[in-house]
Amino acid sequence: MIKDIFSSQLVVSDLERSIEFYTEKLELKLIEKSTEPINDPELSEGINIPDASFKFALLKIGEEDLLELYEFINPKPETDEAVPFNSIGASRINFLVENIEDAKKELEAKGIEFYSPVNDFDGHKWVLFSDPDGIALELVQPDESEL
Repeated sequence: MIKDIFSSQLVVSDLERSIEFYTEKLELKLIEKSTEPINDPELSEGINIPDASFKFALLKIGEEDLLELYEFINPKPETDEAVPFNSIGASRINFLVENIEDAKKELEAKGIEFYSPVNDFDGHKWVLFSDPDGIALELVQPDESEL
């Protein structure tokens, strides 16, 4: 039945600002973006949001993974703050890195602030930071036995 994850999706407040963050700071590749807001009754029905209108971008992570970014024009999100990670439906993207200390230093040099030093849980290393909307993102360097 389910073979893999096709993509991850995030709703953002400012698509252009998010594209800049994900492409310039995290070095993801922009594959496609909408030039005009999309307002399609079938899409609105498919996502269960009446009269939805949004802009989107598709980014590539590594060789195969995709990240979709959405900025809703209508209806506007109910809040302009990211939901805390302990909220129902909250999620985060974990970015796999080869050397977490080097990756953290490189991102800090680009102005990214991390929540804490690198955490090490029995060889599984991880550290969190936020995108411009406050969405939690994570760098992960798994223990070799996890790969």
